[in-house]
Amino acid sequence: MRSRPVAILLPLLVLVAFSVLGALRGSFFSVFGDEGTYLAMAQSVSRDGDLMFGTADRERLERADGAGRQTVILQQTGKGISYSKPVVYPLLVAPFHRLVGDLGLVLFNALAMGAALALAFGVLRRQASSGEAWLTLWTFFGAGVLPAYLVWKMPDLFQVALATAGLSLALATVRGAPPTVPDLVDRLLASRWAPLVGGGLLGLLAALRYPNLLIALAPIAALGVSRRRHPMVLVAAGCLAALALVALCGWVLVGSINPYKESRASFNRETGYPVSSDDPGVREQFEARRATQSLTFRPELQPDVSAYSTGYFFVGRHTGLLFYFPAALVLLAAAVRRPDRVGLTLVAAAAAVAVFYLIWMPRNYFGGATFIGNRYFLAAYPLLLFAARRPLRGRALIATWSLGALVVVSAIVSVVETRDRDPGSQSHAYAGVFRLLPYESTALRIEGWRDRYWSGDLLRFVDPFAQVTENAFVLRAGDRPAEILLASRRQGPLLGLEVRANTDEAVLEVTDRRGRRTYPLPREGIVAVETAPPWRHHRFWWVPDLTYSSRTLRLAVRTPVGEPATVSFSYRGLRPAS
Repeated sequence: MRSRPVAILLPLLVLVAFSVLGALRGSFFSVFGDEGTYLAMAQSVSRDGDLMFGTADRERLERADGAGRQTVILQQTGKGISYSKPVVYPLLVAPFHRLVGDLGLVLFNALAMGAALALAFGVLRRQASSGEAWLTLWTFFGAGVLPAYLVWKMPDLFQVALATAGLSLALATVRGAPPTVPDLVDRLLASRWAPLVGGGLLGLLAALRYPNLLIALAPIAALGVSRRRHPMVLVAAGCLAALALVALCGWVLVGSINPYKESRASFNRETGYPVSSDDPGVREQFEARRATQSLTFRPELQPDVSAYSTGYFFVGRHTGLLFYFPAALVLLAAAVRRPDRVGLTLVAAAAAVAVFYLIWMPRNYFGGATFIGNRYFLAAYPLLLFAARRPLRGRALIATWSLGALVVVSAIVSVVETRDRDPGSQSHAYAGVFRLLPYESTALRIEGWRDRYWSGDLLRFVDPFAQVTENAFVLRAGDRPAEILLASRRQGPLLGLEVRANTDEAVLEVTDRRGRRTYPLPREGIVAVETAPPWRHHRFWWVPDLTYSSRTLRLAVRTPVGEPATVSFSYRGLRPAS
């Protein structure tokens, strides 16, 4: 493979593809999940010079457009009411927000990631030619989900940048020799203070999300097994100093060194925003909201849930590495094929991050309701870049980019077809190749889900193709099949559906592991649908002490000549075959 023309063409193709996808989804201006809180924090610092939540903050939120923009997470501390997210990111992005508004967060993330990639290029170039190093680096960044996070107005991509830059500076001494004619990047990597600065960046990374401390410990362990004691001590010192500095800033600014340990909850325009801790009703307001928030950090320790989540971690429709981080699997294979002590240490650290989330919080190992792929694993991803001793070449590059291209094209097609029905963060996964992957039955929250608890069972409508009411769901002829996750304690194969149709010609098309089957539909009556045996058996969130069996079904209404038809279905549960 000729690296120079490919190295020029790939970035252009990736930027064009993700620009098209971002424009279709409105990613530059839409707000999902925690973005609303981080935007409000950046605005509070740039406009008010603080991170406490007061009358000015409330008025800005009440004037804001869009439901996501109006939702914030607040905490009550000894100092009063403040935002409840780590203080590092809003402090750093505030000047950019002051300069260009909300898109300042996008600009900051892009600049941080660009600087981090430049440092990583300097390390990779020590082990290969410039062309090979650039191809490996661009495969790491471009053949996967990372470009989509460029427009995510929160610190997820910044965490990747911190991890990439910190690991570059910390590990430069054990990943090849500097070139004979060094440039600015090479001189930075060779500086005696590089490990200290790298450790500081990794300390900031840990302060943004505490499990990231496992990533910060990785270069310390790698330098230890390489017997590089002096840089090891500098990395550790830089990490501890950064953690202490952030804790001090949190204490001074908001009265808390850990925003996840205080009394905290989500608020929006409908619930009202508490602005004064002197109000005797504020504590009750926090406690009432906390009851709906699942803010515990106690380990779940449910082996059956963790086992299924581990499978989804690799091949899940919304979270799996296979489609969202194809380069991760290729880099992992390269690292273990020709291992060294440094590489194995970094691989072990990446595995430790995954294991932590899969055991500690297996129902939310991927990062919450709004995400693209597994955002909790994002920061650990750069560990695999430095674990491999040699650049990616030949078939590994072709396979990674071929899969990445297939995924991006599929995502664009899905968004085009479904954005009018559901413009949310998962619109890329409702059609195309993503539908070939298993749906994450263990997941507590995936944006777009609609849960119904009918007849003691769970029905989750995992795509927007069924109109779901309080007691029934409606399918229309000509629409895409609607997929349903069905979890039940009952083992019978027959699914009872009460039907109300506006025509005598409609049939129900059912697809599952048994294949595709059709059932004639009466205008009114009961239809018994035979289902495939369930292959997932684990505990669910609404009754965590009981094991439920789950299966997925795709249901569609068809008519002989494509005539319009509308059919309402009421769920009547599973029963044994007669």
